[in-house]
Formats: sequence, structure tokens, C-alpha cells
Amino acid sequence: MATRGSYGFKYNEELKVTYNHFDSYLTDLGCDTMMYVLNHTIDEMKADATKLQLVNECDTPTPAHIKLCEEAGTIKLGVSPSEDDPMTRYPIEGYYYLLREAQRNLGALCRVGLMTDGCEFFTDDLYCAYSYVINLDTGMFEYYKMTKLRGLIPLHTIHASSPEMIKHFCEAPGVFNIGPAKA
Repeated sequence: MATRGSYGFKYNEELKVTYNHFDSYLTDLGCDTMMYVLNHTIDEMKADATKLQLVNECDTPTPAHIKLCEEAGTIKLGVSPSEDDPMTRYPIEGYYYLLREAQRNLGALCRVGLMTDGCEFFTDDLYCAYSYVINLDTGMFEYYKMTKLRGLIPLHTIHASSPEMIKHFCEAPGVFNIGPAKA
């Protein structure tokens, strides 16, 4: 079974998070999201959060969005098995499929400016195992387990780290004494 989760931003009191289907543990999705923070300034993250457009995963993508995502490499359009037209592409049935190859890659989503709206899933304490929110209003990286806030890490602490330090933290968060979040 997949370990589902969510990740994204909170900026100007607006939550922009998306669904992640697998490997949402701190060692995977959490680490990937922290690496995004490490590689971007606060101003770059604010610009990315502002630019991101939340879309319904089931809506039909516009031709412009399909072209943008093809150019960015966030989709893989397969070749149909049709003998009559071997280059016919499978249809894009919704934004979920359009952005599927960008799951766990916040930078890719920000480059195309599209993110499936996972705000409802973020609040689902039965199915959303882990969530990671870059809160640009408070300057904190928020770590959730089953929709409960479990930890806060100042963004400036992540910026002062190295990739090796982040990977080590993700593998053993208790070593760094990042305790429960203060309410």
C-alpha cells in the first residue's frame, strides 16, 4: 500500500498543498521538500507560492497547460498500441495525469505554475499519513503526521544546513532534538 501524503506552501494565509501518492515518509517526501527549501531563497519561494495555480485533478487540462508540461517534462505521454496510428498519444484525462511525473518534485510544479489542489486531502486524518508545509508566513517548515502538527523547523535553519545534514536529519530526526510543535 502506498504511503500517501501532501506537501506545499502556506503564504499570505493561503494554503497550497498537493497530494503525493507514495513514499511520503520524512525520509522521502519530507527530505525532498526540505531540499527544495535549501536550494531556494525566501523571496524565490514566495514568488513560487504566489505563481502556483491550484487546479482540480479531474478537470480537463487546457492545450496550453499540456504543452507547458510536455516542455517541462512533468508528463510522459505514452504511445498507443494502435496499428493504424502508432504515434497516437494516450489522452490526458485530468490534471492528476498531467502532473503525475512531478509528484515529490516541488521545483517542477513551481516551474510549470500548476499544482493539483490537495487541501481537502491535507485535512483527511484517515488517509493523509504525512504532510510538509513551507509556511512562509511564519518562516517555519511544518511536519505533520496524520494531520497533527508534529514538528517545526525554522526555514533559516534549513538554509544554514548542507544536503548531507538534511539527509541525516530525515533519517534520524530525534538526533537533532526537533521535538513536538508548540501550540
